[in-house]
Amino acid sequence: MKKLLSSILSIQSESGFCDDMADFLAAHCMKAKMEVLRDKRGNLYVIKGVSETYPCIVAHMDTVHSIHEKGAIVPVVINGCVTGMNPATMEQTGIGGDDKCGIYAAIRCLEKLPACKAVFFVDEEIGCVGSGDCDLSFFKDCRFVLQADRKGNDDWVDDISGPLGSDEFQKAVAPILKRSGYKPCKGMMSDVMALRDSKVGVSCANMSAAYYNPHSASEFIHLQSLYNVIGMMLEICKKLTDPYPFVYEAPVKVHSGGWSRSGGASIRDAWLEEERSYHGVQDTEIREMFPDYDPGKDSVHSEYCENCYDVFPTEDMVQVSKYDYWCRMCHKEHSHHLNGIR
Repeated sequence: MKKLLSSILSIQSESGFCDDMADFLAAHCMKAKMEVLRDKRGNLYVIKGVSETYPCIVAHMDTVHSIHEKGAIVPVVINGCVTGMNPATMEQTGIGGDDKCGIYAAIRCLEKLPACKAVFFVDEEIGCVGSGDCDLSFFKDCRFVLQADRKGNDDWVDDISGPLGSDEFQKAVAPILKRSGYKPCKGMMSDVMALRDSKVGVSCANMSAAYYNPHSASEFIHLQSLYNVIGMMLEICKKLTDPYPFVYEAPVKVHSGGWSRSGGASIRDAWLEEERSYHGVQDTEIREMFPDYDPGKDSVHSEYCENCYDVFPTEDMVQVSKYDYWCRMCHKEHSHHLNGIR
């Protein structure tokens, strides 16, 4: 295991306590003569080289793991994998591959490329706080934005409740993905989603970063897979020399009030069927309650927000846990409230 990776994995950086990681990354990059800036939120912006356009790599500095006494995380390599051990208890402790693998990938890209930009965000794990409140002007000369913040070793996330980039971008990366064993898929909340929603203006993507069992004490990192994704990111940065602009516009849909999670009958339709079958309610009475009711018309597939309980298109929802969905507005307002943004 590389010394730099071991150092990154040893730093504890629970959400809300990213200063140690930020200080380490800033010192490392400044020692390599890179330009380093830090905003009021705590996000770290890094520029290497001079170019008309730059590839850009982003990662988040926080993890979900609680901070223990200093030195409580010792990276241990077993059969080509890295896990974290607490020497005091001799038990596994979360290694924080989510997203320390992404941090390491970003640093390696900065080191290997003649010109590159990177941003290290605070507090992604509690609602994309850093990426939702960053300096978007930093990305104005970026060709695209890459992030390695997903478990496994073969996912290329090009859609998070809507596309992350242009068709031209996906076509350009396709041969590189194939050589590296990656395939397109849909994903969950990450910093590139927040950037896309903030109209960053260029194509973005997230990808598997070689960590497994995330958010648990048994988390581990497969080293060869980590080196593979770094190689893929470097190839993309070297070969895609044109900008790939992209601005996402969420689709506007007209709703009939139908709620559906599984693609089958909506929640409202199921309720109406129960009213008819067990309580003798007639269609005329149903139409008085729901003027738009049409028993022969398919319901629009939509989700209800677990926070405000309103109904939105599935494309406008954020999956905040395994079973819970919030609308984008509630998700943004909640994360800002947690972190004192007004």
